[in-house]
Amino acid sequence: HTFLLSRIEAQFACCTSPVDENAVSMCGVETAKPIHIKHDGVTISCDVTQDTTIWQIKEYICTNTFFGLELERQQLVFCGRQLPNDKTVRACGIEPYSCLYLIATKTSSW
Repeated sequence: HTFLLSRIEAQFACCTSPVDENAVSMCGVETAKPIHIKHDGVTISCDVTQDTTIWQIKEYICTNTFFGLELERQQLVFCGRQLPNDKTVRACGIEPYSCLYLIATKTSSW
């Protein structure tokens, strides 16, 4: 049991007090990195991980920014293509400090 306990303690120490980025990645802990979102001449930053979905970014925009756009009215564009809600940052090829463009769609009026 001593060997197992020492391995668990080493893993816990590594993940709770990382020394550098390599230590963090070895522990399986991913740190959030910023991306930029532009809308109407204003740029905001949003911290994301590689597993953050586009829908989660839109939720962040809806609840934490002054843009005041409902989720259904938001379109995010990266590298000239509209991003699907169910895809992750990794799947869309978004790197730290990338810039996404927020486009507000019009609400339909019956």
